[in-house]
Amino acid sequence: MKPATPVTHRPDADIFVDARHALDQQPSVPATVRLHVHDGVATLTGSVRLPAQQLEAEDTIRHVPGLRRLVNDIVVADMPSVLGFEPPER
Repeated sequence: MKPATPVTHRPDADIFVDARHALDQQPSVPATVRLHVHDGVATLTGSVRLPAQQLEAEDTIRHVPGLRRLVNDIVVADMPSVLGFEPPER
């Protein structure tokens, strides 16, 4: 009997589904966070209001099986400027 071969590669689509599901289940991660997976590398983009949300998104998917690398390009910005509105000058 041969020993089980460790799984070192998963299809990007499977990684995406697992990571997206994890992000969707995390209430502190807003819907503005987007995910892209290519060659086992997950890239998070979009914007959040708080640095803790940026880190939470990263921590949420860090251990998804098959993920080779994680790039966190989420921008921390206040919501008015993210939506294209600037606060009035005083």
